[in-house]
Amino acid sequence: MCVVFILFEVMSGLKVNFYKSLLVGANVNEYWLNGAALVVTCKIRCLPFVYLDLCIGGDVRHLIFWDPLLNRTKA
Repeated sequence: MCVVFILFEVMSGLKVNFYKSLLVGANVNEYWLNGAALVVTCKIRCLPFVYLDLCIGGDVRHLIFWDPLLNRTKA
């Protein structure tokens, strides 16, 4: 897994900041997720979570999912 980050850094010229990074697993064994977070020294986040005022991993079929986006657009 670390190879993916190294390749990203080499190809893009950018540096991954693991202090600010979060690892989110979808249908992933919790044991594996904890181990991966230890290897790359980042935090774990569970679905759903809010990113840039949008609910990531939420159910888009419910109207309440869209409330933050609608309120921000109206404002």
